[in-house]
Amino acid sequence: MVKNFGGNKSKKQARKIVSAPRDNRLRTPNPDEPDEQLACVSKMLGNGMCHVVCGDNTTRLCIIRNKFRGRSKRHNTITPGSFVLVDVRSWETASKSIQKCDLLEVYNKSEMDRLVDTVSFDWAVFKGIGTHETNDKLESNDDCEFEFADNNTYELEQDIRENTKKTLKESATILEDYEGEIDIDDI
Repeated sequence: MVKNFGGNKSKKQARKIVSAPRDNRLRTPNPDEPDEQLACVSKMLGNGMCHVVCGDNTTRLCIIRNKFRGRSKRHNTITPGSFVLVDVRSWETASKSIQKCDLLEVYNKSEMDRLVDTVSFDWAVFKGIGTHETNDKLESNDDCEFEFADNNTYELEQDIRENTKKTLKESATILEDYEGEIDIDDI
């Protein structure tokens, strides 16, 4: 049997507990299961629960199973803005409280990039939730950017642009005028 050397916290990640590396297959929502949905974590609540915004733009209470907690948490870190696969509890009776769902899969950054490329889905639903590391493919170009400035900063920016244009023109004319060879020793 393997002896776990080290003290205190190194035994929590012991060699005999480490499982085989995850396979490279990406778990996507099953089209035969209408309850499986892609979601984005909007708020962590604690005690194995979080709020998620599902693909149908509804907020649900996600129950994090023990598979994703404790020692298995290392590669399944869930933070606001994380993308997850959830299973909606359609069998549960409707009540006045928020609808519940179960966590099935946590996607990391590389898996999320592959998921955006392979799954046809309206990713704009998750825009503005948490902090996305893969915003390049999720963002649309219709963003409106505001820039706050006064007249002084505007005039300074124009002066800088004019000066750079002048220096570029001067350097271009210097290069055009000189037709000989450059001797490095003269420099």
